[in-house]
Amino acid sequence: MSAKTLTDSAASRYASAVFELAIETKSLDKAESDLDLIANIYESNEDFRKVVKSAIFSREQQVSVIKALGKKIKLSDLTINSLCLMAQKRRLFSIESMVEHFKRLASDHRGEIKVNITSASKLNRSQEDEIRNFFEEETKSSVILNLEQDESLIGGLLIKVGSNLIDSSIRSQLINVENKMKEVGL
Repeated sequence: MSAKTLTDSAASRYASAVFELAIETKSLDKAESDLDLIANIYESNEDFRKVVKSAIFSREQQVSVIKALGKKIKLSDLTINSLCLMAQKRRLFSIESMVEHFKRLASDHRGEIKVNITSASKLNRSQEDEIRNFFEEETKSSVILNLEQDESLIGGLLIKVGSNLIDSSIRSQLINVENKMKEVGL
């Protein structure tokens, strides 16, 4: 079993436990905002990342950091206790993956679907609304758009919903034409 699989497995279990407790205590929104805050701190603060990832820090040191940080930024007891448990079990290194799993569970619970759109140029508000409305009608779910730009697409869109990918980019169409030309010997 790879390290990534172990990390994802541990992260998934912790995310599920936090999610279930948040539902049970009717604190899903607070837990999600707490975990977003922790993820942002993790991403932006190198010292915090070191404490989380390094085996040099003892469990007790990691727990102390989590408690101090939690108190300072006013995290809920549920979040602090969950992160402390992860530190005590030496699973704090999987915090990024745990937050991702939790956010997916919360999004599913609210009936939301994430649609990742990559376009060659920035989409205007009307285009975003048209895409959102289309997917909301088709899926009967609330849609969250994640927009990115990639000029190498030349034109068109890459649309990813779950594991499904729709590639209508000019780049991929040119690659298809090139491959067909190779097949016929041109």
